[in-house]
Amino acid sequence: MKNRKAFTLIELMAVIIILGILLTIAVPNTLSMLDRNKKNAFVEDAKKFAALSNSLVQKDKKIERPNDDTSATLITLDYLNTTQIEKSPYAVNYIPEKSFVVIARQGGRYLYYVNLIACDDANCASGNVYGINVALESDLALDNARNLVRKGDVVTDYIDYNAQIGNYEAASHLKSRIGNRTINHLY
Repeated sequence: MKNRKAFTLIELMAVIIILGILLTIAVPNTLSMLDRNKKNAFVEDAKKFAALSNSLVQKDKKIERPNDDTSATLITLDYLNTTQIEKSPYAVNYIPEKSFVVIARQGGRYLYYVNLIACDDANCASGNVYGINVALESDLALDNARNLVRKGDVVTDYIDYNAQIGNYEAASHLKSRIGNRTINHLY
């Protein structure tokens, strides 16, 4: 009888156990890295939104910037009418009616606050809701900006229509984020 060389059952089990240990380490790290990359891409989209708003304000003379430290201008993603920011890295669409940039003035310079919301439906009633809630543009440039991306119930009503004056105004949550400024112009 010939002497056959083969793996023993113990050797095969040892290999399977080692592979199992490697997978339990690799899979969570890979998933964590993918989530981190999606959050970073979401932040980059928020930065693009702010930059597009800034560019639009420079070009479009119809858009009025705030002229003092007590007022603000709001530009919706819908007004930008762009395909550059349409689908989020989470494979759900950005909601143009709930995504906006608020331009405020402070000490002679302009501040840009970004609110970017993505979800399955326009009402964001499903569980797949992602967003950055009224973040200052300078905060989006920080190393830990991906921590601003939240999942779940991130959508709050920021804009109210005041029928008495026939105008939109900042809801309480938005007012607290932008320093109690009044939204004078909505685009």
